[in-house]
Amino acid sequence: MTRNTSAATYRQIESQGLLSAQRFSVYDALYQFGPCTAGELADAMVANGIGMKETRHTVSRRLPELRDFGVAKECRERLCKSGGRHVIEWDVTADLPQRPKQADDPARKSRKDLEADLQRHRNAMHEALTIVNTCPEHQDRVRASCPTCTNWREVLRVLRVVRTVSDWRKGPPPSGARDATVRRKP
Repeated sequence: MTRNTSAATYRQIESQGLLSAQRFSVYDALYQFGPCTAGELADAMVANGIGMKETRHTVSRRLPELRDFGVAKECRERLCKSGGRHVIEWDVTADLPQRPKQADDPARKSRKDLEADLQRHRNAMHEALTIVNTCPEHQDRVRASCPTCTNWREVLRVLRVVRTVSDWRKGPPPSGARDATVRRKP
């Protein structure tokens, strides 16, 4: 079977260590035994002394990661010879691995970006507190006798608790901001 795979790409991935050991082990087996399903790949790895009994779990976890890196692809859905179910058939690509982009993952953000996000959240919380401090019926400060104001006071209390908890690393409040600490009765 002719495969659309570059031997040079495989050698470069191997020689430069572009994948972690576990990912490369699955990639190497897929290069040798593919195209195949995850179950067939795990069985081939165990049969050839590449893996142990937990190999099926490892292969099932690593194949989507290899796809995200761009070095493996989903070919089609077919009946697995190993498990007897309709599953995805996998094969290697001729591409070098590329780190998947996960901009929303806080672990991948820089400290500067995280601090900018925190500041945006602080500003949004300050704006919400300012809006909630004004009753929509009176267009002025919250009144004790108004039922709408009573509801707004409860929302304000919750927002203040959230602000206090979320800003545990917070510096001084923005200018003109009210004290957002929660005072407990003795």
